[in-house]
Amino acid sequence: MVELMMDAFQVLAELKRCLRNLASTAEQQLTYLGSLGAISVDELALELDEALDMLWIPTRHGLISEEQVESVERVRSALRDLARPDHASLWSEQGLIVAREWEHIRELASNALECLDK
Repeated sequence: MVELMMDAFQVLAELKRCLRNLASTAEQQLTYLGSLGAISVDELALELDEALDMLWIPTRHGLISEEQVESVERVRSALRDLARPDHASLWSEQGLIVAREWEHIRELASNALECLDK
């Protein structure tokens, strides 16, 4: 049982790490992506998706509320809205820097982090 709880805490820690990256400034995001190697901007969304795929673990153990899940899902939903073919330019380094859509993502991610810390 303790091992499962540790796994649940690890999932939450990973989720928060992903949200911190999404809430960061464009410059910080580009530095992070550069530290991973030749990785594209979509890695920010892919990491969040991977963390959310494991969210059932802390949910099952009562470590995350419905309100907290919804706050994180708002971030994923906004990222999916950006994934439309007519938004391809948003997934570039320049898009990450100048697009107001990314500012909205940063705000949602920051709000989700605040909600998770309640």
